[in-house]
Amino acid sequence: MAAEGSGSSKKRMSAAHRREQILDAAREVFIGSGYAGARTQDIAAAAGVNSALVFRHFESKEEIFRAAVVEPLKQIMADTMDSSPMPSTKEEMTNTKREHTVVAIATMLKALSAAAPLLGVVLFADRQGGSNFWEEHISSLFQLGATKVRQGLGTWSHRDFDPEFTTKLVFGMCLGLAMDSYFMGTPLDADRSAALVTDLLIDGLRER
Repeated sequence: MAAEGSGSSKKRMSAAHRREQILDAAREVFIGSGYAGARTQDIAAAAGVNSALVFRHFESKEEIFRAAVVEPLKQIMADTMDSSPMPSTKEEMTNTKREHTVVAIATMLKALSAAAPLLGVVLFADRQGGSNFWEEHISSLFQLGATKVRQGLGTWSHRDFDPEFTTKLVFGMCLGLAMDSYFMGTPLDADRSAALVTDLLIDGLRER
């Protein structure tokens, strides 16, 4: 691939477009080589620019990593936490409990499928960084999910259960399905998988 400056079309590319091109290349390099193995010259080569241009946009490899990997992953997790609001009335909850659960789990499956290539990189780039990300963005997802579950506890017949543990269990199932899809290279039918997980969840918790 030609380096920056070899053609007029490259010169006309806006700074914002060039930055995104570098970030797209950086994601591929980080996914392929990990944080420690990724070099800025590899990122530059993948983007078709020279290293000097990369450093016009980013001060360090750490900054590139935050912009290319951490920030998109944070947004995916935020979108997951903001999705599937609780039904507003008891009647709505009673009538659509299963449907709302399917929607929430399908949303999580789709988010984790999109995040799969980045999750391993950000969680295992270094132990402290991975721990900080998990605590701030994954644990908060558990807490929000448990809060939503608690809000609906009195609206359906169920056995006693721990909402936070159940939320972690559902997340683990979704993460496993997303990772299996990614590493096996097989498509994930999020809606169908969500329906199957919901059946296991609600039927397993229903009062006998």
